[in-house]
Amino acid sequence: QFVYIVLSGSRTGDVAMICAGFLGFFLYSRFNCKKNWGSNKTIKSFFISFFYGLLACVILLVLLFIIKRFSIYLANLIDSAIKNNVSFGKESVISLNRLDVTESSDISNLRFKIWLSALEIFKSRPIFGVTERNVVEYAVQNFENGFIAVRKYSYIHNFYISVLVCTGIVGAVFIFGFLIKNVIRILKELFNEYDQKIYLNKVFCFLPVVVVAVSGVFLTDILFINYAGSFLFWLYMGYSIYLTKCSNKENNNEDCSIYECWCRLQMKWSKKYK
Repeated sequence: QFVYIVLSGSRTGDVAMICAGFLGFFLYSRFNCKKNWGSNKTIKSFFISFFYGLLACVILLVLLFIIKRFSIYLANLIDSAIKNNVSFGKESVISLNRLDVTESSDISNLRFKIWLSALEIFKSRPIFGVTERNVVEYAVQNFENGFIAVRKYSYIHNFYISVLVCTGIVGAVFIFGFLIKNVIRILKELFNEYDQKIYLNKVFCFLPVVVVAVSGVFLTDILFINYAGSFLFWLYMGYSIYLTKCSNKENNNEDCSIYECWCRLQMKWSKKYK
C-alpha cells in the first residue's frame, strides 16, 4: 500500500499518510512515556512524543523520495533493456510527474478556484445551504460567471466547505459537533488507557478516521458521496466509539473485536425481532 501511494502521484495520499504517521508515532511514544513515568512529566513526554512524530514524518518523506527515484530508474532500466538501448545518460523516458500538475500554474489543481466559488454560494445562503444536488443549478442561476457555474463542477473537493455549502450553518453545527464530540471522546479514552494491546487496537482503529479526515481537506469522501473512503471513515469511527463504550463499562478484559461486535449486534437483533 505504501508503494502504491508513492507511485500514484497523489499529493492528497502523501499528506494523509504523513499525518497518520505523525499521529501514530506520537500516540505510541506517548503511551510508552506514560507507561514508564506514569502521570508525571506530562510536558516532557509530550515533547518527546512530538519529536518522534516529526521523526516519523522525516522518515516517510525520505522513503517517498527514495522509492520514487528508484522506481523511475528501474522502469527506465527495464524499458531501455527491452528496446536494446544501452545509453542511460539520456533524459528519463518514464516519469512519475503528473501533467495536470507540472503543466499547470495552479498548484492546487484548480481547487482554490472551486473553493472560492463554493464560498460565494455559502455566503448567499449561509443558514440552510443549497443542498448537495442543487449546487450547480443554484450557481448557474445566481453566479453565472462563477467557476462552478462555468465549469459545471458539483464536486467541491473539500468535505468541510461542502458541508457548509450544502447544509449551511445549521447542518454544519450538527455534523461537526457530532464529529468533534466523538473525536474528543476517542482521544480521551486513548490517553487514559494503560493496557498496551487494547491501546494499539484503539490507535489502529482511529488512524483510518484521521486519514480520511485529512483527505477530506482535498476531497469530499465523508458525506454526500458513495466512495470507499466514506465507508471506511464511518466503519472505523463507529468501531472506535464502540471501543470507548467497552472502556466505560470496564469490559477491557473482553475481546473487543469486530467479530464480537457483529455477534453482539446479531444477538440484539434476534431478540428484538424474535
